[in-house]
Amino acid sequence: MISGHTGFKGSWLVHVLKHLGAEVAGYALEPEKGSHFLICETERALVQHSIGDIRDRLTLSSIFREVKPNVVIHMAAQALVSEGYRQPYETFTTNVLGTLNVLDVSSHFDVERVLVVTTDKVYKDEGDSKPRKEDDSLGGWDPYSSSKAAADIVTQGWWSTNRQKTKIAIARGGNVIGGGDVSTDRLIPDIERALASRTELTIRNPLQVRPWQHVLDCLAGYIAVITAEDRIMEDSWNIGPGLGQVETNVESLVRDYLDVRGRDLNCVVMPSAMHETEYLMLNPAKAERILGWSSKLSSSETIRQTAVWNRGIFDEGRDPKVETYLQIQEYFDRF
Repeated sequence: MISGHTGFKGSWLVHVLKHLGAEVAGYALEPEKGSHFLICETERALVQHSIGDIRDRLTLSSIFREVKPNVVIHMAAQALVSEGYRQPYETFTTNVLGTLNVLDVSSHFDVERVLVVTTDKVYKDEGDSKPRKEDDSLGGWDPYSSSKAAADIVTQGWWSTNRQKTKIAIARGGNVIGGGDVSTDRLIPDIERALASRTELTIRNPLQVRPWQHVLDCLAGYIAVITAEDRIMEDSWNIGPGLGQVETNVESLVRDYLDVRGRDLNCVVMPSAMHETEYLMLNPAKAERILGWSSKLSSSETIRQTAVWNRGIFDEGRDPKVETYLQIQEYFDRF
């Protein structure tokens, strides 16, 4: 069972798990217009597709009773910093209460394993350039970051006081990019919208550094956690690019992406009043050492695969579902 399966990462995860032989059900809000979920006909890959709000515990319980999932990957969230400022109450209730609902319902229906997906932004902004480790302090200046940090802490508290059959883990992912993302206020979708409308691209801070990671690398990390041995799974895990990989700022990503995309854009810098961490990187050494997982795609490969997918669909008229499975097949054949 995937919560949030109609989102960008959720839709890719459905196809990855289907490729690996799993039966997948999903519970989420309606997909966005033009989303990866819709254009890739992701619903066809599901044994059950359920629409609902993660805050609605009764509906969630009825779906669990019907599906009887063995494994739950909880990705449903209000996932945008900007939307957190616009809708703080909805952000906190979705991210905190929604996570609590998943944990509680999973325990009632004897789910074997639950993976709660949080974010790199759960870590306290110390104003330095140190890559964050799993035992660093959690925090959050804005509603999105602090609500995800709170969801992370709720999960830790739940597993420490409700040790039953269910094994629970936390995955803190980086800034994920890949083909088919249509979310608002995200860099790659913003580039594609500017290309489609032939308008300028507005960026908030060209020098911000983020742990950019291809969606397939991130999802392979989630799978490594959820399939780990019982004695090591129940922990917090950073799922991000390795420390030896090139750190890429916003300006460099835009330039390299457009170069592969074969298109030009005028860029305008428009600083935002929102507080955002200037430098954010994860230290994934624990996952590399214990799980044997690591990001396989370099920054340049990550950017190239994302640009190639979008160019194929939006410029060359390729089938998005076919392109998705080609990238999945190539990734798992290589690694």
